[in-house]
Amino acid sequence: MRFSPKDKVVHPIHGAGVITEIAVKSISGEPTECVVIKLMVGNAGILLPTDSVEKTDLRFVVDKKSMQEALDVLSEKAEELPKDWRRRIETLKERVHSGDPGEVAKAVRDIIARSINSKMNPSEKRVLSEAVGVLAGEVALVKEIKVSSAKSMIRRVAKTAQEAEQEED
Repeated sequence: MRFSPKDKVVHPIHGAGVITEIAVKSISGEPTECVVIKLMVGNAGILLPTDSVEKTDLRFVVDKKSMQEALDVLSEKAEELPKDWRRRIETLKERVHSGDPGEVAKAVRDIIARSINSKMNPSEKRVLSEAVGVLAGEVALVKEIKVSSAKSMIRRVAKTAQEAEQEED
């Protein structure tokens, strides 16, 4: 296994965190070696059995250059989302759960751009909150800032850019 305690990692569903330990835990009454990750967003942590870590697509956080490229996506022109709300939510969730910070940033950008012209439904609000949390956790680890600061920055950059884009149209 290529992960060690103190490694900064990202789980595609749960977001960014830091490996606190690799220890034997009791899972369903069986002793199982696990990677223990303290997540950046919320007070939760996750246990991943070491023999299934590869299947989860757990990865190290991206470097500063790659993170900046992902953050730059927030300022790009938004993509048209599907009109049907079910397909729209499905598309957005796929981006958020891709594990790619650029795709997560696209989800944030596109929801915020859409919200400028129409009210967000509860599902869009949940996906936006999840997307901002996932991206902010990784931003916080890469830039060594607080998650709350990362969340504010992400929302501000996306909203400012999309409002400016709307004014140009």
